[in-house]
Amino acid sequence: MSLRISVEGFKCFDHLELDLSGLTLFTGFNGAGKSSVIQTLLLVSQSLRIAPNGDRIDLDGPLLHLGTAYEVARSASQGRIAIAFEEDSVRAMWSLTAERRVRYLRVEKARFSADGEALDTIGVAAPLGHAASALCEKVSGLTFLGASRLFSNTAWPSPPITTPFGDVGKSGEFAPYWHFQIADEEVPAERRHPGEERTTVRGQVDAYLSQLFPGAMANTDQLVGSDLIRLDLALGSSGWVRPGNIGFGLTYAFPLIVAMLAARPGQLVIVDSPEAHLHPRAQSELGKIVARFAAAGVRMLVETHSDHFLNGVRLAIKQGSLAPSQAAIYFFGGASQNGHGVQKLNIDDSGEIDRWPPGFFDQAESDLGQLLGLLG
Repeated sequence: MSLRISVEGFKCFDHLELDLSGLTLFTGFNGAGKSSVIQTLLLVSQSLRIAPNGDRIDLDGPLLHLGTAYEVARSASQGRIAIAFEEDSVRAMWSLTAERRVRYLRVEKARFSADGEALDTIGVAAPLGHAASALCEKVSGLTFLGASRLFSNTAWPSPPITTPFGDVGKSGEFAPYWHFQIADEEVPAERRHPGEERTTVRGQVDAYLSQLFPGAMANTDQLVGSDLIRLDLALGSSGWVRPGNIGFGLTYAFPLIVAMLAARPGQLVIVDSPEAHLHPRAQSELGKIVARFAAAGVRMLVETHSDHFLNGVRLAIKQGSLAPSQAAIYFFGGASQNGHGVQKLNIDDSGEIDRWPPGFFDQAESDLGQLLGLLG
């Protein structure tokens, strides 16, 4: 089951359609449009959260700060932008107008269709009872974890009441809260770490963290008389310390592990640069972990520049943890048949990728060739 995204007139895209699988990787050059595609999901999601019955999509909100409509409309589009999502023959599409100096996109028409019937409205959300309302709810309830994470807080906040369940915040700021809230809940068998006997979220967080950093553990507690949560981390025999006194890699990975364990079945979790601050071995292991959660029903969308993370996913497929049909790889920036610089690369059950366009994780090979040439 895939989620199709269609974009017209937004930023660098005249027109683009692509399908998200159980685990989708966005790879490629900087500035080639990876984040722009993700931003279409985030724009609609934050508008559905803030004003589901509104007639506009705000460009500034809890998930994004994109400035003015003039900055996001492609010049050739004459201020016309369209964003659509489709799943299981249910489609939600918004026709938008960009007015130069305002910080929102005006909804000219919203079309919600299913089973051959279409309903046109002005509001962002589908009417209650319409088949597209479940699709809108899925987009509204996504989790987005950005590349910039918080590291040195002493106490961590509780999320606003409008925050979807398990949403750790774009900087990971709500991860300690969710860990504290669900620490003693049972984890479904398909999401459990294969080497851990403890079946609660607390035990599973420790197990997955230890796969990345041997001996790692996490503990949370609520500060007396407040809504703030304290987070302590341990690594091996170091003892419990606050996050600012332990390696960035551990504090960077913690929110993602919590988000995947907290996610509802089918919930979309978007993560930017999960490999940051991680040793290459940990990057590869994280690829395997993310693949495991995707196989267990958590829909994962990952923007990455790490060949180690990619290879971890490839190993997970080769080892049978994830079916090739559950994975999708998109390369942004190379020549392509659709003319938009986006290529879909296919992967088989041995983890092999059908082609490697120039710029697709080939820099190590290129540098090594030059070094060998110099040495020779």
